[in-house]
Amino acid sequence: MKNFLVFIAFVILASTSVHATIQNNFSNSFDALGNVQYKDKVWISVRNITGSSIERGMIVTYDTATYDDAITVSKVSNGYQPAACVTDEAIANGSMGKCLIYGYHDAIYFDAATASVAGEPIYSSSTTAGYSRAIAAGSVQAYNIKIGQFFDVASTSGTIEGFINVAK
Repeated sequence: MKNFLVFIAFVILASTSVHATIQNNFSNSFDALGNVQYKDKVWISVRNITGSSIERGMIVTYDTATYDDAITVSKVSNGYQPAACVTDEAIANGSMGKCLIYGYHDAIYFDAATASVAGEPIYSSSTTAGYSRAIAAGSVQAYNIKIGQFFDVASTSGTIEGFINVAK
């Protein structure tokens, strides 16, 4: 009987005091002045097999011709290849690296064949491997796959801020 009462007390105690706190160190947060300290981001680990390093900010796709392991990537080479992610660090050939599938990126490579407009979609470039591009307003190109949204305006090639969402 004593063991039974101890068991009942344990069940009552456990059922009334159990809770979980889920904390994400990369979740959006602000300092005392309202400045953004961290922004939501989700990464995957990928392996570069291009034969040379891939710079931070390049759009990459899964290499399904050589490997089919959902880890191996190469630079996107045309506008209709689906993007796997945007590199969030330089990745040496044959090495693993961090690649952004969701969140803010401050330096996405940009091909300025068409000027970007803040708030407009980001697409993979059809002319420069690994670069992003904009599509002129009103232009319909069904084969291009949207991978995010520009935060800045740019009319020259280089890097640009944007929000990446290939995790959908």
